[in-house]
Amino acid sequence: MMIEILNRYTKAVLYKSESATTVKEAVVEAVTAKCDLRGSDLSYSDLSYSNLRGIDLSGSNLSYSNLRGIDLSGSNLSGIDLRGSKEL
Repeated sequence: MMIEILNRYTKAVLYKSESATTVKEAVVEAVTAKCDLRGSDLSYSDLSYSNLRGIDLSGSNLSYSNLRGIDLSGSNLSGIDLRGSKEL
């Protein structure tokens, strides 16, 4: 299974994972690889209990995502869409 993280505006591929089985795993891989996730479309994702400290998610779409227990300390969250998301 391959999971792609796309730019929410251009639909360009920001990160592609050949090994992840969930979006959450792909996001963690992308963060570990220091991938630029600004403007990413992570809507409807289960990112619960992820450690995403210090990343730049500015302009990203996290609407309707499960953000329970997520750690975004020190992250750039300017302009993100959190509409309908669970907890933060």
